Amino acid sequence: MSEEEYSQKLMRKMLNFLIVFAIICIFICISLIIKTILDKKQENKAADGKTMEIDSVANEVQLPDDITIQLAVIGDIMCHNTQYNDAYENGAYDFNYVFDDIREELSLADYTVGNLETTFAGKEKGYSSYPEFNTPESLALAMKNAGIDLVSTANNHSLDTRYYGIESTIDYLDQAGILHTGTYKSKEAQDTTTIVDIKGLKVAFLSFTYGTNGIDVPAGKEYCINLIDDNFIIDRLNLAKEQEPDIICVFMHWGEEYETVPNQKQIQLANLLFANGANVILGSHPHVLQRMEKVQLGTEEEPKEGFVIYSLR
Repeated sequence: MSEEEYSQKLMRKMLNFLIVFAIICIFICISLIIKTILDKKQENKAADGKTMEIDSVANEVQLPDDITIQLAVIGDIMCHNTQYNDAYENGAYDFNYVFDDIREELSLADYTVGNLETTFAGKEKGYSSYPEFNTPESLALAMKNAGIDLVSTANNHSLDTRYYGIESTIDYLDQAGILHTGTYKSKEAQDTTTIVDIKGLKVAFLSFTYGTNGIDVPAGKEYCINLIDDNFIIDRLNLAKEQEPDIICVFMHWGEEYETVPNQKQIQLANLLFANGANVILGSHPHVLQRMEKVQLGTEEEPKEGFVIYSLR
């Protein structure tokens, strides 16, 4: 094997190892025991039973004491030109191979989510990488084939191919059967909370970003992306709570790149989110790992825990 052939083989192995087009992709399985939520459901059921006549005990639905949800969380899904060039073969882009090393792990999870930090604006717009990303849309199908169920689309690259790219990205995700939150094609869509059923529990997903790399959000279409703003975040959480979800999971695109410690703004925002109903916070943007921690919430009478990963890398 020549030195050049060896180098090419080594590069392909490295690309496989990096997995999901970012500098590093992270995979985390979070097991959530939601006993207090189910206890509350049982209490509500008992209260309802006092106001109605129950004909038969057989008609009562017994809820389990505990439910464990395994949530697989992937960090930034990005694609540089070296990566989509590597995926090109016989006139097409096939990204399935880059997920091979985590496909089995993802299959063990009940639900898999990630941060899509690129756009699918189509071949006619020209595929591109940093600083403005437009990735071959076949990546969406590869993501679905790998088991990814939902992605956050609100990040600093959301408008890389402008408003057209937001619309097109949403269309390609819909075609692939991947749910999404954070960018929208209408105000009605923005005002509709993304809620999924995972093992009988209602899980709401929200997403916010600090900005769009200086690219202006188009006038009259401010609904197209969720930007970080305290009042807006509280409003979205209240909107989600109207649907009575069991868990609220929030993607936050925040922080400083390459800083391994969350800054004060991240911590303040995490406190704001927890104080207003969030249960899980999944952070991105720094491109390095930042700490994860459990947070004690609620009261002594009704304790509950929150969980935050400040950066998934």
